[in-house]
Amino acid sequence: MKPYFSYRSFQRELTTVTQFYQQGVDTICLTVSNGLCSLGTPYCEFPPTWLAPGKFDFSPLKAQIEEVLEINPDFKIVLSIDLNTPHWWTKAQSLWDEETHYETFNQLGQVASNEKWRADTSEYLKLLLEFTEENYADSIFQYNLLCGGTTEWYDHSKGRESSSRRAAYRRWCLDNNEADPVDIPVQSVREQAGHNMLRDPQEDHEAIRYIKFCNWQVANTILFYAGKARAVVGKRVTIGAYYGYTLLPIKRINHSVMDFDQLLESEDLDVILGIGTYGPERQIGGASGFLQPVDSARANSKHYVHECDQKTHAMNQHIGKYVCANFSANWKSEKEVIAGIKREFCICLLRNVSMWLFDMWGHFYDGENVHNTIGKLSKLWNDHAGDHAQIAEVAMFIDQDSWFYCNPQAPEVYKYSHRVMEILGHIGAPVEFYSFRDIARIDLSRLRYVVLPNLFAVDAAKMKILRERVFCDGRHVLWFDRAGVINDDVYSEDNVEKLTGIPFGESGLVIREMDGWTSLQTSQPIDDTAVIREQIKAAGVHVYVDGDSPVWAAGDYVAVHSGKDQILKIKLKRSTEKVQEVFSGREIEVLGDYFEEKITAPDTRLYKIIT
Repeated sequence: MKPYFSYRSFQRELTTVTQFYQQGVDTICLTVSNGLCSLGTPYCEFPPTWLAPGKFDFSPLKAQIEEVLEINPDFKIVLSIDLNTPHWWTKAQSLWDEETHYETFNQLGQVASNEKWRADTSEYLKLLLEFTEENYADSIFQYNLLCGGTTEWYDHSKGRESSSRRAAYRRWCLDNNEADPVDIPVQSVREQAGHNMLRDPQEDHEAIRYIKFCNWQVANTILFYAGKARAVVGKRVTIGAYYGYTLLPIKRINHSVMDFDQLLESEDLDVILGIGTYGPERQIGGASGFLQPVDSARANSKHYVHECDQKTHAMNQHIGKYVCANFSANWKSEKEVIAGIKREFCICLLRNVSMWLFDMWGHFYDGENVHNTIGKLSKLWNDHAGDHAQIAEVAMFIDQDSWFYCNPQAPEVYKYSHRVMEILGHIGAPVEFYSFRDIARIDLSRLRYVVLPNLFAVDAAKMKILRERVFCDGRHVLWFDRAGVINDDVYSEDNVEKLTGIPFGESGLVIREMDGWTSLQTSQPIDDTAVIREQIKAAGVHVYVDGDSPVWAAGDYVAVHSGKDQILKIKLKRSTEKVQEVFSGREIEVLGDYFEEKITAPDTRLYKIIT
């Protein structure tokens, strides 16, 4: 699937749609929904299509699609379908069935295993898809299945019980050769953590087992509906969903979005959708990034779509008659918007993933200079998008299973994933992000430096994979404190040395030469980019920029972003004579294997080796 450059909005921004089309953007995302967003306003400005039990009216969807096709009959459409329960469903059904009074937007886990909800929603999905396939198959090339909190399959129920969830939990335990729990553990047990940040595999077994189930339950529900959709649309189109924010675990462990690996293994889901990283890296000068192990998508034959929903200075905040969003802007001026869009463009282009400009409530991308930039980027996307060879020598592997041993209330959990990603964004070299499971299936030969920030729990199978595939070829491996502290379901600080070769509790950064590899262990997660940069140099990693400016590279391309005025020295991996700055078309003489650029911030530059 070739990556696409596209536009998305919740509002009927027809003027903006026309402007994007005039600038060459030919792919658009529409959302069909029967409910309200987290701010209490409709996700879709068109009337609902699911009206009452067994009553459907798809004429509003017809009007919605034809409205944009009137602007451009050749628009390629991504249709996002909100499967959340309509308000009438939870009210009407609960008169006869106490189990159905839960609503999916905030209580997804309490509804997800309910057969009545699955049957009713499957009927709605089937009829909707039959309508669009019959009438708009030539226009729609992708369907996204949305549900739960913010339609990203968040479950905000915090593990609370319902009879359907209890029954599903009991079945799941028996299917996994576990004893029948009879009931869901109470909240005090669910939140128990015998080692502060980490749960004890013996004492906290019930909490660990149940949180694994809750995450499995939501991922399994996504695949249930993906299978229902596939039965209607076949292989004609791709099917996607938001899910798997394993790089942002603070409290997300309790939101049941962590079973990313289950989606990677499914043949019914083709596309993983994700939003840009939160925090300071969204701002100008930051490295941006992803909330999922983005490179696992490619490793498992999935496509990835990066949603750019950074708030801008021009955005509409009055999203309803009585609702004002009052969000602070991430990009605070027209110059910042242009530099930010170019940054996201480079990240997506070089990663071979699709890019959505999400005009969430309208006017995010106002301004003639912004429109002109989007037009230029649209053309450049068509000229330069392709299967660019990945050349990163640094990779981070996040272990999904280890998160289930973590106490999501512990603030330091942040330092073992998202903060590490933030630091790695400024080391002057490209970095890839994978799920731990992919160590067994990808080519590791170009990786010189591997980061395993949250590998708290290991077993014989994981140890075998590490010894065979990671602990070799002169590779450097970075661990954080308590790496491997849980080994074959036993918590012991002695286990740390069994994995890393370095005893638990040694302060600072300890480096130990092992048999064919180097082990690096730090007693506290590293919070200094310069320290990592020196480590990767020692491992033989090529550093493009000796400073904190974010860098991305793939194939013959190198991109840099800067939030400050500076002169950057950019060192290439090989000698050449010229590079071209893609956005401006300038040709730059190269002094052997490096060149210098004066950058007036904010700006993003994309360079291509041309000779």
